[in-house]
Amino acid sequence: MDTFPSAIRRALDDLPPGLDETYDRILQGIPQARQKFARRLFACLSESFRPLGVEELAEILAIEFDVGAHPSYDVNWRPEDPEEAVSSACSSLIIIVNVDGSRVVQFSHFRSKNI
Repeated sequence: MDTFPSAIRRALDDLPPGLDETYDRILQGIPQARQKFARRLFACLSESFRPLGVEELAEILAIEFDVGAHPSYDVNWRPEDPEEAVSSACSSLIIIVNVDGSRVVQFSHFRSKNI
């Protein structure tokens, strides 16, 4: 490793020791303004019984859960570019893949024979 430049060596030395710490660092890197949306999207992905399409997952961004007793949906809050909105809210923790011609969102570490 002596052939690595010092900047690369310091970056490698600064890597988190494990997977949990790596995810924690990534979550900490999500801008504060997007963390609420990222948590909502992660919750939907983790609880879904089937793969979610990028457009349907982006619909979550058009729902306001924090007002009153019932969530409020506003079609004007739907993102113009669902793929970019979902990707930017969730950092590198999700990926968007093609499944049978559809764009599907999954956790970046997830691998399945069915997807």
